Amino acid sequence: MSNSIRPIGELNPKPVNVLKVTLNVVTDPEECCKLEEEQLARARKNLQSPDWLRRFVTVQWLSFSYSCSVIKPRFSEIAVPLLIETLNDSDPNIRREAVVSLGKIGDQRAIEPITKLLHDPEVSNCARTVLKNLNPSFLNKVVSCLSYPFSHRTREQD
Repeated sequence: MSNSIRPIGELNPKPVNVLKVTLNVVTDPEECCKLEEEQLARARKNLQSPDWLRRFVTVQWLSFSYSCSVIKPRFSEIAVPLLIETLNDSDPNIRREAVVSLGKIGDQRAIEPITKLLHDPEVSNCARTVLKNLNPSFLNKVVSCLSYPFSHRTREQD
């Protein structure tokens, strides 16, 4: 049988475990916890990879897996700090994806770290949108505190 038509579990059993957890096929809560913790440990390692695509896909996986997780509070205890660390990635696409993922998860711990990205020209629009959705009143305070590098002249001053 060629590799292209083998069942996924025959090539590597780990994707099958991820799929089982993601689709909530695993009915034993302890087994779910164990599999999710293994995947989070792998995600932590992947976020340190020099390969930008591996980091990017891992950020997306964290967001998707959170939405399917059986143990959301426990999952977010690990996933949210990983995503917050990723906000410092050298690649703006990965920072942007981390902001979006944190917005999807909706954890309030993300507000302060995302706020720091409002001065990052490559991520600021995305950060502003996510902050608006996470806490609209907080965004109004942040926007009023931002210092603009240009002067706000009115027509009467000209």
